[in-house]
Amino acid sequence: MTSVLAQNELVEPQMFSRSQMGSGGFFVDSSTLVSRLITPAFELVKKVLRSYEVLMPTMTLHLQGAEMSIASKNVFYIEHEKGLFCFAILPLDNLSILEHIN
Repeated sequence: MTSVLAQNELVEPQMFSRSQMGSGGFFVDSSTLVSRLITPAFELVKKVLRSYEVLMPTMTLHLQGAEMSIASKNVFYIEHEKGLFCFAILPLDNLSILEHIN
């Protein structure tokens, strides 16, 4: 992945690069139930979310040669009957994983 854009806040591409030692990076895992972002990227996205009161922000993944817009149903767990929603991405120390998206 080359970057993440959450509204107008850009998560720097180097946060998703693999190191020469093989740590870090960004993976797509079809068996992962909750996406995870490397902690600095998670904190930036969380800051953007906290600036919103009602409208769900958009999130776009910038891949090499493509862009992927992520629907709010894949970024939030929404409990319509109770009027609740929860950010459904967790922080991770050394890499990022994109969950299986239907």
